[in-house]
Amino acid sequence: MLIRATKLEYVILCLSIWVISGGLSSIYLKLFNNTPPLPTIVIEGPILFLMVGNTVLRLREAVFGAFAALPIMGLVVLALASYRWSLSPGETLKESVIFFIIATYLATSAFLFDWRDIIKATWAMISVMGVLSLFLFLVFPSLGRMSEIHVGALSGLWLEKNSTGQIGVYGVILSLARFAILPQRPVLPVLTLAMFIVFTLLTTSKTSLVAMIVAVGLFGWVYAMRRNKPVFILMLWSTLIFAGPLGYFVYLESDDVIKLLGRSSTFTGRAQIWEAVKISLADRPLLGHGYNAYWSQDYHFGTRHFVYNDLGFKANHAHNSWLEMRLGLGFAGLALLISATIIACVLSLLKIRASRGVYFAIPFMGAVLVISSFESILAVANNFGGGILIITLTKMVRLSTQDDRLSGIQDLLEYIRKLAEPPPQTA
Repeated sequence: MLIRATKLEYVILCLSIWVISGGLSSIYLKLFNNTPPLPTIVIEGPILFLMVGNTVLRLREAVFGAFAALPIMGLVVLALASYRWSLSPGETLKESVIFFIIATYLATSAFLFDWRDIIKATWAMISVMGVLSLFLFLVFPSLGRMSEIHVGALSGLWLEKNSTGQIGVYGVILSLARFAILPQRPVLPVLTLAMFIVFTLLTTSKTSLVAMIVAVGLFGWVYAMRRNKPVFILMLWSTLIFAGPLGYFVYLESDDVIKLLGRSSTFTGRAQIWEAVKISLADRPLLGHGYNAYWSQDYHFGTRHFVYNDLGFKANHAHNSWLEMRLGLGFAGLALLISATIIACVLSLLKIRASRGVYFAIPFMGAVLVISSFESILAVANNFGGGILIITLTKMVRLSTQDDRLSGIQDLLEYIRKLAEPPPQTA
């Protein structure tokens, strides 16, 4: 049965991007110098309410989406259950309910919308946020630039430059994907591509720069793999022959690679955090400390005190998605998150010629794997990386629709070829 989304549902999808990107809550906090008169949930609440309503009204798609994103739904159940053993029950309850709302809505939307609509809506909203961030950077530097550490770096709508840099990377990927699915209208995606490259550079985030390079390279690889069968076979064998040795070389020369990228061996203090939290990981290895509880302001006791003593400063997260998940939901949560990530990656590769969504999915997964090694983006759903992983997983598990199987670039090449053909001779 053909499923058609309404215009209102398209608007709700666009608004949901504001929530999972963190742009709405971050600029609200910045406007009130991190001490707002009302909690951020009051600002995001109306959009979350619309997401719940859309999920309930699309119950059939919600059920199918939940089954397609089964590892994520397992994480949702575990997060809700962790209220019982959480070190900060109030924070866990609030965040796990938001996780439930966002995860079920995004899985529903992945069944409701085709890849073209998802890419167009996400590209449009992230472009708007990019323009607003650059406006703040140029016109209101007190809001749009870092002022304490990394002074002058672009922060835009977000609280710090690393979050902003990630948005720049996703903007590059979405601009490329938008061009790939609708190449007949290249002007706007080319302009946003240039904007987001500059955007990412202005954040001075080296992690985001590396992720952007990886994503652009993967997009070129996807484009070549989808050209035609001879090119596909050539690229497939080249990948199989060279990928392993290249990865082994990077592993052996990791210190030199790190220096080449301008990073310190401690990854700007991240290695210290990873080492310090090991004492807490041993505390509750199976089920963790409770979803989003470990770094909560309500938690003032236990091994985190020793972590802060070791670091000499207060960290806000583990700066690694896999460690963050172990702190929150233990090995059980980590296993579910790894399962979701592997399934999304493998199915994206298997569908490289069966779904045009791979123009976005494969570069996105490559960038996310880079960023998640240094930021806690996959441990929560109300983060762009974590949220879009849910959509990617659900879309890739679902059978490709006829529209998703079409390739915009191949349509354009076929159209040009027909134009170049000589007109038929008349008798």
